[in-house]
Amino acid sequence: MAAYDKRNEVSPALLHYLRSLAACGDVIFVADNTLDDTELARLSDCTLARLAEAHQEYDFGSYKRGYALAAEQGILSKYDRLYLVNDSVYGPLYELESYLERMEASGSEATALVYNPHHRNPHLESWFMGFGKKVFLAPWFAEFLGGVVALADKREVCIRYENGLSKQLLAQGFPLKGLYTVQGRAIYNQSYALVRKGLPFFKRDAIVRHDGACRNDIRKILNEISPALREILEADIVRLYGESVLQDIRSARPLNRAWRALRYNLKKWL
Repeated sequence: MAAYDKRNEVSPALLHYLRSLAACGDVIFVADNTLDDTELARLSDCTLARLAEAHQEYDFGSYKRGYALAAEQGILSKYDRLYLVNDSVYGPLYELESYLERMEASGSEATALVYNPHHRNPHLESWFMGFGKKVFLAPWFAEFLGGVVALADKREVCIRYENGLSKQLLAQGFPLKGLYTVQGRAIYNQSYALVRKGLPFFKRDAIVRHDGACRNDIRKILNEISPALREILEADIVRLYGESVLQDIRSARPLNRAWRALRYNLKKWL
């Protein structure tokens, strides 16, 4: 798991995600920020190994480090499946193991929770990908991850690494399969509809996207999950974005969405 926390903390929301993963397999955790010994110790019951350093290579830089650690310890071949996931989402909202089973039952060596059929760059969304041995033990895969470097532009990171990995997979003869096919920016703009279809996560950035235009979706999601998980996620929203944002989510309605989207587009074009 690749993670980043601007407050250099291990949140209950992150622990929920990690423990859900740990129930399904071994987890190597790599953060693109520092964590003191007290924070790292909170991960000891749900991770096989833990790294925390500010490397400024985004998620693929963390994937690189976690993969290298597993290779150095000689444990990669022990596993049938390698998952690369990050904490850019909240969840899982539902039990996770059945999703992994469905990904593995697809017959593909290259899977993701979400496949984006972009007309120029179809790709696996890199926040939750799974690979079989023919991929993750291949020299080209190790070379690809090992070649990740820091880039100043996040868009360039997506082009070179997220899109680039999918291009490499296709070039190597591996079809791309996702449990959900999601076009464009719908992963942010249609959070509630996707969760209703069974997607067990929603993107954190949907909370602040387009001046909060998507907050009615977030409100509906929070209202439909278990009270215990809702408390965890709401506390993290306050921790990262402030109490006012949580109150805005609670009061959001469809009309708010229309107004905020209009205001965002006016600012964008004026």
